[in-house]
Amino acid sequence: MKIRLLVILIPLLGLIFGYILRKIAPDEAEQGKKYFFRGRQLILFMLMLTLLWITPITFPMSIAFVVGIISAKLLRLRYLYLGIAAVATFTASHEQALLIAALLFLYGLPFGTQMIKKDPRPALAKHAVLYLLPFILLTTPFSSSPLLSAFTAGTLFLRE
Repeated sequence: MKIRLLVILIPLLGLIFGYILRKIAPDEAEQGKKYFFRGRQLILFMLMLTLLWITPITFPMSIAFVVGIISAKLLRLRYLYLGIAAVATFTASHEQALLIAALLFLYGLPFGTQMIKKDPRPALAKHAVLYLLPFILLTTPFSSSPLLSAFTAGTLFLRE
């Protein structure tokens, strides 16, 4: 149970620490913009591979992957999809769940660093709500489905 709570909290801390990092070193964040972008792409690719790794490959999973790709093209709600990825880890082993949480944390650092607004608090709140919204799925029988992993991997495919 404690591990599952960490899976929920760790990725949000990455977003918050990224914002704090931006406040501490704004010049370095601006100079490293392209490196942060490439780092986010790499982390999303690793996250996609990890989600596919914990998902059995079947025809319904392939359909969920394709639906995820289409969904990501239509709705650009990055932290909603990352929240679904965190919910998908609830059926994985503790090690896999912590790996995905660590990747989500690492994604949040450069993402939070690159939020360029005069007052990013509304954006932070929006991303936090979008991230926490999929946890409602845990109250349904659908939450234990590996379809969530395949769908989320599809949303992260060729993302950014």
